[in-house]
Amino acid sequence: MSKARKTALIIIAVLIFIPLIMSVVITVVNDNTAADLEKTLVSLPLPENTVFVESLSKAGKLVGNGNGMQYYGAMLISSELSLKELKEYYGEYDCEVYRIDYPRIDIDHSDIRFKTEPFPDNAYMVEMWGESPSWLFAEFDIRGH
Repeated sequence: MSKARKTALIIIAVLIFIPLIMSVVITVVNDNTAADLEKTLVSLPLPENTVFVESLSKAGKLVGNGNGMQYYGAMLISSELSLKELKEYYGEYDCEVYRIDYPRIDIDHSDIRFKTEPFPDNAYMVEMWGESPSWLFAEFDIRGH
């Protein structure tokens, strides 16, 4: 095999494998960004009379139209506190709190649900949205389109 032919094959292989490797790296980074939101939520101190039940995270185009990645973390808690008290408490951490009666989370483009069974009484969902670590990871993940 000639040197020119070997060089051409190497160039073709590189052109094929770089996009494949980048797509895997981008997916892993975006999933880790969402997982970091989940870790942040779980690390928050719980208010009194509140029990942690479960947490989850998701990366992708979750709500709205157009292109772009979104990063989501949520935790399920059971609390004797009122929704107002929980909103005040978690508002200091830039989190939203919702009372929920079933495991499915209502997000436009994704089927996300808690796995806990039986579903707890006095259940609340605490959620947090995050941002991309870089435009590269937001623009080149196929799940954001």
